[in-house]
Order: sequence, then C-alpha cells, then structure tokens
Amino acid sequence: MYPLFPYISKAYLFLHKLVKLKRFQYSVVTTDEHHLSFKEALGRFMIPYLFSFVLGYWFSTWFFIPGLNIPPQNYHAVTTLVYFLFSLILMPVVIFLISPLWLLDDAGIIAMKKRKEGERSIPDIEGPSVFFVNIYTGSAYTLALVTIGDFFITVFSAGFQIDIFLSFLFIIFILMPNTILLIVYMYDLFFKKAKRKLLKIVPTKLVDKMPKTVVDITAFDPFFIPEGLELVGQEETLDTLKEPPDFDIETEET
Repeated sequence: MYPLFPYISKAYLFLHKLVKLKRFQYSVVTTDEHHLSFKEALGRFMIPYLFSFVLGYWFSTWFFIPGLNIPPQNYHAVTTLVYFLFSLILMPVVIFLISPLWLLDDAGIIAMKKRKEGERSIPDIEGPSVFFVNIYTGSAYTLALVTIGDFFITVFSAGFQIDIFLSFLFIIFILMPNTILLIVYMYDLFFKKAKRKLLKIVPTKLVDKMPKTVVDITAFDPFFIPEGLELVGQEETLDTLKEPPDFDIETEET
C-alpha cells in the first residue's frame, strides 16, 4: 500500500484546495528526515487506534454478527472476539486513509491564505493536513465514546464477566496499540522515498516547490542582538536553523 501514499496525499491536497475555495497558495518548507522518536510515533497512533476500534465494532455488529448462530451461553465471549478481530482487519484500511496526511507534513507542504498587496492582516499559514486531521480527530473521539458505552452495555448487560473484561483490556491496551505502532514505524522506513515521489508528482501550478527555510525567531538568545541595533530586511520564515541567519544590521543614530 505504501507506494500509493504519494497519490493519496496529492488527492488530499486537491481536496483541500477545493474545500478552501482556492483561497490558499501552497509552498514547501525544509523538513528534517530523522526517524520518528517513540513520542512522535505515539502522537500519530491515537486516531487510527480509535477509528479501528469504532469501525470494527459497528461493522461486525451490523453486517457479521447477526448472521452467526452463536449459543446463548457463549454469545458475549464470541461477539467480543469478533469485535476486535474486525478492528484488526480494518486497521490497515484506516492507516491507508490517514497516513498520507502524515506524508503531507513530512514533505513540508504548507498552505498560506492569499492576501492582497498591502493588506493589514497577518497571513494564515497551516499544514493542509490540519484540516482533515481535525475532522478525523473530532469524529474519532466522539464515536469512540459512543462505541465504548454501547460495548459495555451490550457485553455486560447480563452481568460482569472477568474473562471478557481481561480480554478487552489485553486487546485495547496491548494488542491494538502495538500493532498500530508497528505500522507507524513501517511507514517511517518508507517515508523518505514517498516524500520525494510526492514532491515530484505534485504540479508546480499547485505547489511552489522551491524549499523555504522557516526560522523560529523566538528560538534565538535575546542577548544575541546587541543593544542599540535593529534588524532590517529579514523576511524568511520558520523551522530551526543550526546557525543564526545573516541579518543586515543598522546602528541607531545618536
């Protein structure tokens, strides 16, 4: 599936432009290519984790379980197993839809709201992925709360069963998280190649492919600028540079 990610990322980009009514222009900023730390991987796993559980639960409830001939005494144990089996089956589908948004971020593609010359406003800058991630995040958390509530009502309506509860804890907190983290790290092994492919197939009419260096001015030591001097002509934008940029310096007249 990974070779298809650049094309899905491209589709997300066109969809963003359509939804935003062509009010944004797109550029590329320089991004690092280090491998994900464990903390960064955790930040990416929550949405597919919740969506996998939600889709697996409702898909099996609506389309699969009604057709099973389950003995009443084993009904809750079997249905619980089916819920999480479908969650694991649908997990690659969820990753397939969401991880191209990670690729947009890893490629450094940003969207800047178009401005008229001399307009008195600060330009809005965002990653195109943010719009879709916000939709997925809101949907995932809302549906997960509803799903977990329905799960406990359905499974434990006849009484608390310790074996089912322990199975639930094992799958929710050990099996599914580790499976998703494994998939995230597999993507991380591939993303450099996918990043180059995405920047190659995205049309220049849509994205300005000249990399922009983004500088976080607040990261500099405030004592780096001597008192009585001012900065002139620095217009570059934002990541973190290893060395301070070259500024034109003018001395105040006394």
